[in-house]
Amino acid sequence: MFKRIKGIAMAATVLAGASLVAGCASNPVSTDYDNSADFAKYRSFNFVAQQSAEGEQYQSLLDKRLEASITNEMQSRGYSLAAAGTAADLSVDYHAHVEEKQKVVSSPEPVHWGRGWYDPWPAYNNNVRTVDYKQGTLIINLVDTANKQMVWQGTMQGTVKRSSIENPGPAVADAVARMFSEYPFKAGSGN
Repeated sequence: MFKRIKGIAMAATVLAGASLVAGCASNPVSTDYDNSADFAKYRSFNFVAQQSAEGEQYQSLLDKRLEASITNEMQSRGYSLAAAGTAADLSVDYHAHVEEKQKVVSSPEPVHWGRGWYDPWPAYNNNVRTVDYKQGTLIINLVDTANKQMVWQGTMQGTVKRSSIENPGPAVADAVARMFSEYPFKAGSGN
């Protein structure tokens, strides 16, 4: 029973990781690609088999959402999803990760003298507190299947928002779309 609860908790944490990035437009997207790769030869893609956090072989809800969003973005650029068991030009690999973080926040407190309140002044007291939050990272890699070399990578990192956890579908789709907005190629065309 404990193992099952632990698995559910881990799946929720990973889901939060993918959901985090879309919840805030200020989360930066970073992409890079191999300048020596011949992107004109890529026309099809498939997914690298993902393994659950518990090591079991099944597709999580997060995997389904990520693969649907990535498929949508790749197909909108002219790539075709290879049939199961057939070779594709590109293999898509993705990872979501969440870390518990803390930050110290300090803000000056207003001071009361006599009958009125006065604005904060650096010599007065500061209100110092620790804030707990979740920081998540989403990484998408495109790998040349023939030579096993990564040719493109997109990453996004940011704070997990409650709204993204409560409604992960649109959050995941938005994160993937933001990453692929930086992808400069279409199927069968190079630079």
